[in-house]
Amino acid sequence: MYIKNRIISLLSITCFSLLILSCHVNEAYALFGFGSSKKKISYPFPTDAKSFKNKALEVFQENKSSNLEEFKILIPNDWVKEDILKSIKSFKTFGTLNKDLVSEIVRYKSPFIRGDRATLVIKKAQLFHEISAKYWLERYMNLHNYLPLSKTIEKSNKEALASFTYIDQSGFSKKTKVRAIINGNIIMLVEFNVPADFEKSMAFLQDTVLDNFILINKVDDSIEKTQIINMSGAVDIKYPASWNIYKLDTNNLNNMVLQIHNLKEEESSSETSTINGLIEIATIKRSDNTNLSRELKLLKSRLEDSMEVHFDEVKELRQIYSDKRFLFSRYESYTAKRNDDSKINKEIHVAILGDEDWYIIAFLYTPMKSEDSYNWARNVQSFTSIVEGVF
Repeated sequence: MYIKNRIISLLSITCFSLLILSCHVNEAYALFGFGSSKKKISYPFPTDAKSFKNKALEVFQENKSSNLEEFKILIPNDWVKEDILKSIKSFKTFGTLNKDLVSEIVRYKSPFIRGDRATLVIKKAQLFHEISAKYWLERYMNLHNYLPLSKTIEKSNKEALASFTYIDQSGFSKKTKVRAIINGNIIMLVEFNVPADFEKSMAFLQDTVLDNFILINKVDDSIEKTQIINMSGAVDIKYPASWNIYKLDTNNLNNMVLQIHNLKEEESSSETSTINGLIEIATIKRSDNTNLSRELKLLKSRLEDSMEVHFDEVKELRQIYSDKRFLFSRYESYTAKRNDDSKINKEIHVAILGDEDWYIIAFLYTPMKSEDSYNWARNVQSFTSIVEGVF
């Protein structure tokens, strides 16, 4: 009898233990999101349009000294403005210091999320030369040693989006999405930094906040002042004022040539200074004696002789957007080798336009991006602006 009661007691304890264990397993499954007891995780920040609308707060930033920097933006209403020293922060420089300065305008921070915070930082930098937002942003990330997470998206010459990762001063890994917008002669940066563990869950908030950044006084002006030269009545060439005229051949108005140089900044004479970029534009009156292939070959040969280089490999061939005036328009780019050196460190870009009366042929000679990223970006954008200005 004693043995029978003992066995019943042990079975009861075992069943009770299994019941308790089952409860703990179910709790664990619910906690970690497995099984039928899975619950939707609740985050202390908006993760969809409805929750963002309920928490959105519109903030304005005024600037009496420069209305180009004024903006408005939507942020979560529990984020707070962080007091920062309004000082200019420089990053690594190549060439002149001024073009490599960036400063913070304002910084907002989230409540603590597992001992860390997300931050929204609005920055600005002054621009001194024509450059696209995409190439400025890529150079900015490179100089900071930020690791890009995807390709930079170019929305226009004046706007770009990128994402990167970095380690902050406290040793935490951060994932950042950034929007860059050129407004006149400044570029605005909107950087949304989140703890790496919340990269996916905060992606909606990053995108939404960046999308809701609006410049109050947006302008479509060029970065630099421009000069205009009429080429034989064929076309007006509008070029950045920082480029120096080296040659303007008007002896034959049916075959006019303009050459401008991007010089090393502390130098002003093309005769003795370092050429960081060269643009040559020719307008050729069409006649029974002209032939596009022959004219293009002559211009290429002249450029090769003057710069002591030769065209090497084709990098790009494409059509340029054209209006009704031009019968054809083509863009080409090549790597170029110096005649005395097998090293490839230059590029040549060519734009070819033609209407019923004129051939318009433009060349850009520039260092490669890997050799001089700033002047490459400056040269390419200056050349692009000149060609687009023809239309």
